[in-house]
Amino acid sequence: QQVPTTRENMVERIRNACAETPADMLLSCVQSFEKRINKCIEVEGKNF
Repeated sequence: QQVPTTRENMVERIRNACAETPADMLLSCVQSFEKRINKCIEVEGKNF
């Protein structure tokens, strides 16, 4: 695994990884993130 050398390099590597990831997996990640954010808001930042 390569270590990012610059901000631009890191951005490029993230974009490449996203391009290689199946769309349904990315959608699942986004939906999961939204659920967690909403739960965090619901419990006012406390543990859940």
